[in-house]
Amino acid sequence: MLRASTRSLVLPALLYLVAYLAIGVFTLQPEWFGVDLELQRVVWLGSGVSLAAVLSLGPRIWPVLFAAELLVTTITGGSLLHGLGTGTANTAEAVIAGLLLRRVGVDGSLQSGLDIAALVVLAAGLAGGVAAALSTLSLVAFEGVPWERYGGIQILWWLTHANGMILIAPLILALRESRAWTVPRVVEAMVAMASVAVLGFLIFWAYDPATPGRRLLYAPFPLLIWAGIRFGIPGAATANLILSVVAMGATALDTGPFASPTLGVNERLFQLWLFVAINAITALVVAGVVEDRKRGARALVRIQDRLRSVLEATADAIVAADTEGNVSFANRRFAALWDPSGSEAPPMRLTHDDPRVAALLELTDQQLPELLESEQEILDEVELDDGRTFERFAAPLRRKDWISGRIWALRDLTERRRLEEQVQQNRRLESLGLLAGGIAHDFNNLLVAIMGNADLAEAALEGRHPARDHVDEVLRASQRAADLCQQMLAYAGKGRSAVEPVDLNDVVQEMTELMEVSLPPTAELTLRLSPDLKAVNGDVVQLRQVVLNLLTNAADAVGRRRGWIEVATFEATGNPVREQDAVVDERSGLGPWVGVRVADTGVGMDEETRQRIFDPFFSTKARGRGLGLAAVLGIVRGHQGALTLRTTAGRGSEIQVLLPALPAHMRPAAAPLLDLGRIGTLEGTVLVVDDEDTVREVAETMLEAMGLQVVGARDGVEALEHFDEDPDAIDLVLMDLTMPRMGGVAAAQALRERRPDLPILLSTGYLDAAGPLADRAELPLLKKPYRRDQLYHRVIELLPERAVEAAEGSSGER
Repeated sequence: MLRASTRSLVLPALLYLVAYLAIGVFTLQPEWFGVDLELQRVVWLGSGVSLAAVLSLGPRIWPVLFAAELLVTTITGGSLLHGLGTGTANTAEAVIAGLLLRRVGVDGSLQSGLDIAALVVLAAGLAGGVAAALSTLSLVAFEGVPWERYGGIQILWWLTHANGMILIAPLILALRESRAWTVPRVVEAMVAMASVAVLGFLIFWAYDPATPGRRLLYAPFPLLIWAGIRFGIPGAATANLILSVVAMGATALDTGPFASPTLGVNERLFQLWLFVAINAITALVVAGVVEDRKRGARALVRIQDRLRSVLEATADAIVAADTEGNVSFANRRFAALWDPSGSEAPPMRLTHDDPRVAALLELTDQQLPELLESEQEILDEVELDDGRTFERFAAPLRRKDWISGRIWALRDLTERRRLEEQVQQNRRLESLGLLAGGIAHDFNNLLVAIMGNADLAEAALEGRHPARDHVDEVLRASQRAADLCQQMLAYAGKGRSAVEPVDLNDVVQEMTELMEVSLPPTAELTLRLSPDLKAVNGDVVQLRQVVLNLLTNAADAVGRRRGWIEVATFEATGNPVREQDAVVDERSGLGPWVGVRVADTGVGMDEETRQRIFDPFFSTKARGRGLGLAAVLGIVRGHQGALTLRTTAGRGSEIQVLLPALPAHMRPAAAPLLDLGRIGTLEGTVLVVDDEDTVREVAETMLEAMGLQVVGARDGVEALEHFDEDPDAIDLVLMDLTMPRMGGVAAAQALRERRPDLPILLSTGYLDAAGPLADRAELPLLKKPYRRDQLYHRVIELLPERAVEAAEGSSGER
């Protein structure tokens, strides 16, 4: 079985074999066909056929070429040994020529002037010379040709084979290429070939010996060059073949310029060979050079198209002009910059009296003609009347050693400047957050002392003491201060959102009571609270901040004018949010929803203010920080809710917040009511560790009031020293998280290594930062500031046996 690659060679090989046999027999024995001309002394067409076969099918076609030459030689009267010799020589010629041409990049077709030069020098010259030497040697060895004729026969053989490769190989290779031809182009090609044939007939067949016909031998040159320029190498090869056939036919019939009786046979054939060779080489070289130029022009167009695509795709506005100010290029970005409306195209000529040229392209105090010829490169910034800022780069366009014009590139920096300002704002916020975190931390420690001492004072008051109300007010104010600290910690990124069921009715009532004293006397406040309102899942501190900020802004909007503020809560299902009113909408599903609405009859907002009212640092108040409503937006987004705004300048505003509702059975947990008067005497020893003396002393006092013994330490190192004195004496450790020398987590781990069953309670205001650490170490947390009842609950959670004893031994009434 033949392989597929071998089977694919069978038909082309047979075609080449038949063509070689026909051409070879006709060339060696033209008299068999009624032609009286020794064609083998002018051209050996078989060399062109063999070279085309090798370039088309590869060197593996050599057995077919060898067989064809052997058959031609033996059929035309040569001996078998001579047939073997010429078969070897001619096959080697084709294979060597093909390999040499492939070596220099000619692969299956002739495409350029260099390819034609390689064909003439490497194939016709070098490979043809080798074959001529071997073939002539075969004649001397096997056909009895004398050695003294070796040189002349070798040269003749070489020239005829060279002519065959130059005349036939380009034509066969060209016919293998598929080209798209239009009807007008086909007609033009037929006219060109017919013109060559007619002119050749006039020169060779209508020849008058009395006229100097040889002067017309090169008259076909313009036609050959026309064919090469218009139709490339295929056109030049076809025209050459037509003219050569006409010339050889006329000479064979003893007519034409080469049939002059004054010329001998050898001179006549040599001049015919020279005519064919010069015409073929000239036309093919011209065609090859033209193909090079066309290819170069197409490549240049592709490069220009690619460059234009890049320049059109770039974000920069680019324009270029020659030294006369004529615009040679302007991309779409420049057109949009020149006229944002798109109604006016960029100018075709830049003039110095055009204000946009001065504003966009160069400094106004320089003359445009001088700039167009300037070698100076400029990089600066320009701000347009509409507030946009551009980075402008201008540089000369150079062609070798002279300046042909100037190019400008303008990059819009407006967005970058805005982002840079935002980064600066974020850095300021980060610094502010660090400051807020530090203040909140210290304030939390102060609140521990305030709330702890207030708790102790309240416990010491008997019955309905007149001071009890004042102490309760201190505790309520302290709780609000604690909420404020939590907001500051959240702002600093160190607070943890305590997510739990929240009743918005309670939040609204609490905040309106807080705000009533600060409302303008001309503003009437109305509450419309929905009964049996479902709870929402959220952070009560943040939701208080939302309601407080909305109330504050409504009060500021009303100002000193007479008006009203209405705060309402409601439930809704489906999608009650109108798209044109939505500021943010992070909801999913169809509800149910719980909402709070704050409406006022204040000054309202125009559209520009409405678009910016929730931006950070934007405020319509003289002393406003611009953070209130921005924080509201962030809180609503964090609770997967929606916020809408309806407003009209001079007619008031309405802001509505929607949050996902919880099922009806999920209600806010009631705060545990602890009768501090019924706390019994607890037994045990607590190690209190805190670097703040006031916090540590208050904690010690509250624990001692519960009947516990207390040991104090300022940091983790001191705590370990106390513990190591008597490890079994410590029943519980209450420890701050952040301390010098050794922090709470590290100290807790060291204590657990000494005694794994030791109960440890961490105390901190940084729940967000402490949470993961405490979770990994399996340590419970007590949030600062804490009250006496909160501390008591955590103690009895960690010492349940003490709680039982306390309950059994408790007595007394508050």
